[in-house]
Amino acid sequence: MEEGVEPLARERDAALADRSLSAVACVRGQSVGQDKDIRVFDVQHINGLEFEAVFFIDGLADRFPDLFDKDPYVGTARAATFLGRTRQWFGSA
Repeated sequence: MEEGVEPLARERDAALADRSLSAVACVRGQSVGQDKDIRVFDVQHINGLEFEAVFFIDGLADRFPDLFDKDPYVGTARAATFLGRTRQWFGSA
């Protein structure tokens, strides 16, 4: 959900620093950042947007079932080139 966007972006930003990439939190649907930034959105704000790659984090549906009951198609349909799934959730593996 929205409160998880900033912590997740901070964690990913630190993990990507050695690759010269940046993760940017896009709270309330703001689409900020440079072209090579990795933008982190809450799924509720991505309707109508398109991204080269979209990643879903395992366990989010268990944590936020109301959101995933209505929006799984919205998230999966945003990927232009690549749709991925990861097990990473904040600091846990």
